[in-house]
Amino acid sequence: MKIVTAQTGLEETVSVSQNAKDNLFEDDGQQVGHVYYNEPFDWAIPFGMDDQVGLNGTKWTRLSVQKNDEIKAAWAKCGLTDFNPDANCLFIASDYLHMGGKNIQTGVILPAIGVKAGQSTDVELSMETCANIGGSGTPDGVTVTVEITAGPGTVNGDSEKLCEPMTPAPSWGWTPMSVKLYGITADTRIVIRSTQQGQNGYFRWFLDDIKMTKIAAE
Repeated sequence: MKIVTAQTGLEETVSVSQNAKDNLFEDDGQQVGHVYYNEPFDWAIPFGMDDQVGLNGTKWTRLSVQKNDEIKAAWAKCGLTDFNPDANCLFIASDYLHMGGKNIQTGVILPAIGVKAGQSTDVELSMETCANIGGSGTPDGVTVTVEITAGPGTVNGDSEKLCEPMTPAPSWGWTPMSVKLYGITADTRIVIRSTQQGQNGYFRWFLDDIKMTKIAAE
């Protein structure tokens, strides 16, 4: 905006920004450390799929979350939603998810958090990821993005709706990742997905231990 002094008529243009962490909602009142969502995927163990990450990709049994009524029911109960169900490239392994295939990508939409209307919260969203490594020994060039696709809130800053791409370590094993989400409400929709949506090629990856924990207001 432009500021003009009354006495001299000097003009100065300044930029004014609003901190998106300060919002119109009241805090939900939960204590720091309160867990809004925790998904270790233990429900997948009875299906008997291989531990692809732990076995360095030497075994590859997996099961589509759309495969049959039993897996559909277990998938629905965990509260997650397939970001791109038409691609049918979201699978369970031993006790985690495996996503992606040739020229197809997806991610997961998190369930709404349990806060009342008119309230919001700040959280840390943490997870573990692993890139698929093909027979050549080269990891798929996948990166992971967290995005707010609907509703209030920001990711890792004052105004952003998505984070910078995060890269899993280039070896078999789990890479911890996390972002901070500010001012989210029950109307906020959060997606964890591969950055490479819509690109051709192989960008396969694994996802485990999704957790949303309240953090102190900043």
